[in-house]
Amino acid sequence: MSRDFERFPVPPLVSTAREAGEDPRSTLYVSRVLRKIIVCPTTSIEKGFYNEQEPLALVPWDSPSEALGQNVWESLLLFRSTPNLNLRSIKKTDWPAYRASGTKSVREFEDNYVRVSVLASPGVLRVEATVPGDAGRGLFVGRVISNACEFEHLGDLIHLASRCSLLIAEQEFV
Repeated sequence: MSRDFERFPVPPLVSTAREAGEDPRSTLYVSRVLRKIIVCPTTSIEKGFYNEQEPLALVPWDSPSEALGQNVWESLLLFRSTPNLNLRSIKKTDWPAYRASGTKSVREFEDNYVRVSVLASPGVLRVEATVPGDAGRGLFVGRVISNACEFEHLGDLIHLASRCSLLIAEQEFV
């Protein structure tokens, strides 16, 4: 499917950002071991604090990159601002991505999934995959891509960033 700025649905993303008052974001959890990708829309509680919502999609690891990219785009369009949401009563076991994963414990979830965030800034999408493990805390792999990219290119970048973060963790922090 060919995408260019004139035919790509960028205006709805700009409208989403305008309504929320900040740049939309989405969170994915990618598991090579469990062969799943969980795509979660995100809401802003206040600047710097975000909450993941119920997953928009559970995508098989080997699904076409175009389908993954489209699911991420659709989840960005669901970004909203929900000020004053109280997170103090929410436990890790209430975490929507954890529940959708089917894992038996939060530890198993954290050990098997790489967190990937997608931030839609004006003109670009910033994709960041967190390097798993305590030794890699705060380290991420990422790149920016035009927000007028093809869904397939966005999906390819998500796959690449998550694989790179795993390789870094396996090579550097064993």
